Amino acid sequence: MPRPHAGPAAPTLPCCLLFLLVVQHAQLMLPACAQFPATGAAHPFTPPPLAAPQQAGTAYATPLNATLKTRVAAAEEAEERLAALFQHLVSQSNATEYYLLYDASLPGLAGTITAIRGRWRGMTLFRCSSSSSSLEWWLTGIHGALTKGYDPATHRNVLVACTASRTAEIFHKASQAGLVSPSVHWYVALEEEGAAVGALASLREGMQVTVAERANGGLYHLLASYVDTSGEIALEEVGWWLWLGGGRAIGGRGKTERRGGDSEARESAGGPPILTRYVKDQYRDMRGRQLRSCVVENSPYFRIKTSADGSLYPGEGIDVNLLNILAAKMNFTYRLVEATDGQWGEVLPGAVTGMIGVVARREADMAVNEITITGKRETVVDFSMPYYVEGTVLMSPAPEEKNRAFAAFSPFSGLVWGMVTAVTLAMGFVLAAVVWVREQYVGRGRMARLTLNTLSFTVFRSLVVQGNLLFPKETPLRIIFLFWYMFCFIIYALYSGTLTAVLALPTFTKPIETLTDLLVAARQGRLHPAVVKGTSNAFLLKEAEDGIYKDVWDVFEPALGYAKNYDAGADKVMTGPFVFINARLGSEVRAAARGIQKFYISRDSFYPQSYGIAFQSGSPIRVVISPMLTSITASGLVGKWMRDEVRKVTKSVEVEKNYAITLVHLQAAFFILLFGFLIAASALLLEKASHRCGFNKGEVRVTEGVTVHQNGHVSAS
Repeated sequence: MPRPHAGPAAPTLPCCLLFLLVVQHAQLMLPACAQFPATGAAHPFTPPPLAAPQQAGTAYATPLNATLKTRVAAAEEAEERLAALFQHLVSQSNATEYYLLYDASLPGLAGTITAIRGRWRGMTLFRCSSSSSSLEWWLTGIHGALTKGYDPATHRNVLVACTASRTAEIFHKASQAGLVSPSVHWYVALEEEGAAVGALASLREGMQVTVAERANGGLYHLLASYVDTSGEIALEEVGWWLWLGGGRAIGGRGKTERRGGDSEARESAGGPPILTRYVKDQYRDMRGRQLRSCVVENSPYFRIKTSADGSLYPGEGIDVNLLNILAAKMNFTYRLVEATDGQWGEVLPGAVTGMIGVVARREADMAVNEITITGKRETVVDFSMPYYVEGTVLMSPAPEEKNRAFAAFSPFSGLVWGMVTAVTLAMGFVLAAVVWVREQYVGRGRMARLTLNTLSFTVFRSLVVQGNLLFPKETPLRIIFLFWYMFCFIIYALYSGTLTAVLALPTFTKPIETLTDLLVAARQGRLHPAVVKGTSNAFLLKEAEDGIYKDVWDVFEPALGYAKNYDAGADKVMTGPFVFINARLGSEVRAAARGIQKFYISRDSFYPQSYGIAFQSGSPIRVVISPMLTSITASGLVGKWMRDEVRKVTKSVEVEKNYAITLVHLQAAFFILLFGFLIAASALLLEKASHRCGFNKGEVRVTEGVTVHQNGHVSAS
């Protein structure tokens, strides 16, 4: 059966209009999560212009034509309204980068996108479909866009044009993913009345949000996020905006009045509402808000006291002073949260320990306690600007004084003593050779009295400055003795001067100055490296892949070398053969408290450590505190506090100043004399033994030219 036919020309105009409207809305239905580059080219979503009708049409088409015209006009009105609304929302922002998130659900969005791209030519678009995978893809893309080339001074605006349910899902996922930055401001347009609170229920501190919530007609409530004194995120109605149509709109500060389900805007004094609240303005005065600060007991930086009810409160310390100044400047209070494991914090696979872990899990707002800024820690928390930088040193037992029993021999090395002895012995033979040559070839009998024994003993007397009993007249002997006297003078001058210095100033064993010294001592089994577990010093050794740090870690014994805290590390040095690796100030303070004479702190340092305050990722508090820390450090307060802490714990050590020569200094002289007695006694015993064995059957002794024989006969010698 043929279909009813109304004539060939009747449906022509309505069908064309219907086709164009379908095309206009179909352009929004692109593949999910389509991302377009931020260029100045015309947006692909720009709808084609509607053609003017060529015919009036039949009576059948006239109502449809009017309906389509009304819809097209409404869509155009919505496009213009949304574009003007976003323009108003960002009017107070100085951002240079824009991102638009949309889900193609709002009426007139295609024209809005075209208008927005015309105003902000550097905008990046992200379209999200209803699938979870689409949202995950969007999160990855927007996170990369916001964090790539991150510069805190560069502000970014993110415009959200989605339904209330999709907006709620976006902020929930963004909060879970840690998409929080003080330099990012969110501007949200919601077409459902009363949907703002539910849509933004997942907000976390650090997300700066301005919301335009539609009330009725062209009226919007303007709300801005803030953090109340209890630390909760809330929305405050700061103004209103009313679309009048025809490209005109008005707005004002204050709340709108609701009457019977409708809202009415009232003019208010005081200028336009503040729609973009910058972090530095919001957190300059925190209105007495209480923050949570994570700490561990760590003198001299943060001493913790416990009240009668078991609560913790700060005692004294460098970081206590710092935190109190910040609290006074920013008008906040704080309570202490202690890290139960007592560690500073280590980033492990699937877990974060210590104070860093407490802040990363959002169980505390910050941590202030000699915390070193490291790359791994910055992956889970944000750090302030460093307020102090110092090097790492080696804290070892004080070097022991060397034994002075043979201090008399210390001025010369063993090689020098050997050479002097050899030259002294050789001199006797040289002089004896000269005497023999003269007797043989110059004149016999004239030098018979100069025997080898006499010459050798004379040489020795000259060496020890006992004078010379020989006065030779022969020129060769005089020349030899002249240069021998000069040699003895030089040796004596060097020996006596050096010996005086050695006896006056004690000498000590070689201290541990470098990691190489520590490595050698550890390999010899004399000393063991020690470090506090969970600190940056432990990371330094543990994460090293080569070099001296890797070598020290290879000889490190965790069962022996790990200390619970810095005080325990200093105690290890006192009670056992350990070298404690620690920052300079902490080492000096702990050594002074226990007696500086018991420790040795290396003069050279390594691995500079920068201390900063750890905040939750994206925390806006950090943005305000960092410049304050710079000012406090530049004023010299931190340095003064550190010097004060050293003076508090330094113990006065009474050193006995006795510069007189004692028996300790003369031990070597007595040892030499005793050694001579032992040699003489040995010689006497040998003579006695030789006498009993029948040796020496001839002469017994010679006294003043008379020889006494064993048989009792006496003869002239």
